[in-house]
Amino acid sequence: MSELHAIGSPIEFIAPFLNHYPLAILFAGFGYYVADHFDSAAAKLSGFMIFLHGLATLTAGYFPCDLGCTPEDPSTSQILHGLSGLIILLTLLVAPAIWVFISKNILGKTWFGWLSLLAVIGQIIMVYPVTHSMNSGEYFGLYQRLSYSIPLIWLMVFSLILINSKKAP
Repeated sequence: MSELHAIGSPIEFIAPFLNHYPLAILFAGFGYYVADHFDSAAAKLSGFMIFLHGLATLTAGYFPCDLGCTPEDPSTSQILHGLSGLIILLTLLVAPAIWVFISKNILGKTWFGWLSLLAVIGQIIMVYPVTHSMNSGEYFGLYQRLSYSIPLIWLMVFSLILINSKKAP
């Protein structure tokens, strides 16, 4: 995904406005909503993780990777892009992990705790094919998208739950 707006890419300057910036606003806004919606410190922490995911998405868009995204001598932009990517990965791993433990008490939905656990396990399982494809150069974009779709599906389900709920404790 990062190569679409890598330094020197034909769409380097427009890609963040089509991809990163709108998503960053949506993630940050939803994270703020989650943190504000719940009184539970753990639920607020999950909201903060989603908000931080939005900020990292913004940063990843602002700092493009170098052409090819894996140079031997990375630029400062490449390093900041990579750190943002790591934060992107970790924040949407931590947020569902929190709901594994609090879903039943906060939402009254045991099934969402199980779904959150599946999301965490799915992301952990995807680390191998993503890492392997990054090293081999084959199918990296496919595995990256498959891996990222797991927490995005979790976020969609979470948002649907919140749409149908009242202010929770």
